[in-house]
Amino acid sequence: MDEKVLQTVVVRAGGLVDGTIWKYGDGEPLRLYPKRGGEKYEFELDYENGEYITTIITCQGKRMDSIRFVTNTGNESEQFGGSGGDEVVFEAKPGYHILGIRVAKGKCPRIKSIIQRPSIQFKEQLAAEQAERMARNGARRAMQEARRMQREAMKAAREAELAEMREALEEAEEEAEEAHAVEEMKAAIAQEVEPMIDDKVQTADVEEAIAAVIEEMDICAAAFIDGTECLEEVPEGSLDATKENLEEMTREAHECFIGQQIEEFEMVVTEEASGRVEETAKTAPNTDAMEEVMTNLINEVGESMFNDFVTEMPEEIFDDEIADFVSQGVDVWEETFEERGEAIVEAITESCQEQINELVPGAETEDELEEAVYGFVDEVAEAVLGDDDFFSVIEVPDDFLDGAKADVLIIATMAWGKLQAEKEMENADALIETVEAALIEARMAQYFYEMTDDDEYAEMAPVKAEELLAATEALNEVRCDVLEDYEYEGYADNVRRLRREGHAEAGYLSTRSDHRGANGARPVNHSFARVRMIEANVGGKVDFIKFTYTDGTVRSRGSEDGGEPIEPFEFEDGETVMGVKLWKSDKGPPIASGIKFFTTTERSCDILGKKTKGSFGRRKDHDTKIEIDEPENGGLLWFNFPEEEDNHRVQGVQSGVKQLPGGSWMDECSDPYFDGYTLKATLNDEEVSFIPLPFEELGVVDGNRFYPENKFMDQQ
Repeated sequence: MDEKVLQTVVVRAGGLVDGTIWKYGDGEPLRLYPKRGGEKYEFELDYENGEYITTIITCQGKRMDSIRFVTNTGNESEQFGGSGGDEVVFEAKPGYHILGIRVAKGKCPRIKSIIQRPSIQFKEQLAAEQAERMARNGARRAMQEARRMQREAMKAAREAELAEMREALEEAEEEAEEAHAVEEMKAAIAQEVEPMIDDKVQTADVEEAIAAVIEEMDICAAAFIDGTECLEEVPEGSLDATKENLEEMTREAHECFIGQQIEEFEMVVTEEASGRVEETAKTAPNTDAMEEVMTNLINEVGESMFNDFVTEMPEEIFDDEIADFVSQGVDVWEETFEERGEAIVEAITESCQEQINELVPGAETEDELEEAVYGFVDEVAEAVLGDDDFFSVIEVPDDFLDGAKADVLIIATMAWGKLQAEKEMENADALIETVEAALIEARMAQYFYEMTDDDEYAEMAPVKAEELLAATEALNEVRCDVLEDYEYEGYADNVRRLRREGHAEAGYLSTRSDHRGANGARPVNHSFARVRMIEANVGGKVDFIKFTYTDGTVRSRGSEDGGEPIEPFEFEDGETVMGVKLWKSDKGPPIASGIKFFTTTERSCDILGKKTKGSFGRRKDHDTKIEIDEPENGGLLWFNFPEEEDNHRVQGVQSGVKQLPGGSWMDECSDPYFDGYTLKATLNDEEVSFIPLPFEELGVVDGNRFYPENKFMDQQ
């Protein structure tokens, strides 16, 4: 590189300096990251007229922000790059020129140092100045000596004979000629030997290089002696200064040569080692050991590349490379750890999950389950990690399996919990069934208590309410927290709902029982029952009448012992009594002399005693005719009788008021009907049912069931 002539510097830069290319008159250019983006700029030198770079001004931090060049002619380039960083100035030594730079690794690398060599002009100038100086000094000394000798000769001439003066003058001339010859010899040595120094320093031993240069000096001196008549041999001590100068120049040249060899060695070792960083990084037991591993890699590669000039590892020159390799190695190690670790943890987790059902049944408590799961994960992990070429080498962190253990434990806990929840559900199912049955039985008992005078229901209704409360209390045994913890929130909510509704219903039914006790049985038109059958005993008059209703209740009046039973009149579905004719009884307790019912299907039920006929067998006219205004609401349901138990004469009628309970339920349900005392309807394509009590208004809850939205006990 010493003999190269720099012609152009190509700079690629944008906000930062991406790289440079140093082009020379011959040989390959020096490329420093030239393909990494940025705009292209060229700084051309007038190299034919001896222009060269003496100073580089850069602004840089961890990266090179900008660069500017100054030449020996004062020519200054523009600033290439951005405006950041701190200014750093690199100057060549006087007489030296800059042929290139050394940069750090990475993108937009900063300048570490400059490559400088003596300029051709400087070399020529030094050689010329030295030769001129040597000649001038030699001539001056020779002239001074000659003059001195001449003065002495002249003095001697004055004191001696003319012949002696001539002899002295001849001797002085010979010495002056000899001194001049010595100076010419030195100049010849400088001209011939100094250009050889760059070749002679290409050896590992500087003393060997010096010996070779001095040998050339001796050869050159001998050749000069052979070619001159005034010198027969090299005067003693005449070349000592020349020898010292050549030794100093040789040492400097040898230092530059070895430095260049070390730089080339650094580049080759770095290139070779960089290809092995990824592989080597995976052998580190952990990231803390990465520096030692990468240092060993550099040393191993370096030792394999020792040559005649580099026979031991230079100190500190690989510090930046090792730091870069450590950073890359840590990234590779962590990436490998993350990628393989994730796969390994997943494999361990999957393997454990496949066998999870074997662990769950044996654990009595969650602590036992956790201990079993952790031990099992450790056992599976030992086999899996041992088969992996990365994890079998590294130091596996203590917390590496925490995630797998947590995942497996979650699944195991869910399985275990579901098992517990299923057991809890089995217990709850029976309790829920009991509560639901108790709800139905309590409402049924309350219904019949309110709608009849049957003493059995007077006793049964409070008992069924208590049974409902007891069944509801039993639901407290259900561990709803277990059901919720293991994805049975809906089931737990249902249990809690039944608890609330059971308690509320038991209290509500108890209140209705008290109301019934204070107010007596309700009239039939407080219900939604319809007449299903009419029975009667008839003689001279109507002695006994009995209505049987669709809800199973029965109402009767009169003496069942009087008269003869008639054929029971059974109603068709939807058929109701829309009117009645009455033949009143003049005397006695009978209900009437005759009764004739007219139905919505144009049928009639005739209950006519003999007293309804006159003396000639002709039927008398009825005394009263009653028509029901809205027979579709149930028609005639029963009669009004006096409060006296022995007076059965009809005083009026009771007719139906509504077909169905009130409330918002009708907005959501379709096809409603009563099956006995139970209301049934279609809700969201499913049949739902409920036992409404008199005057309750119903609604729909949760989209799947009835509930009493207004718990009225009387007509509103």
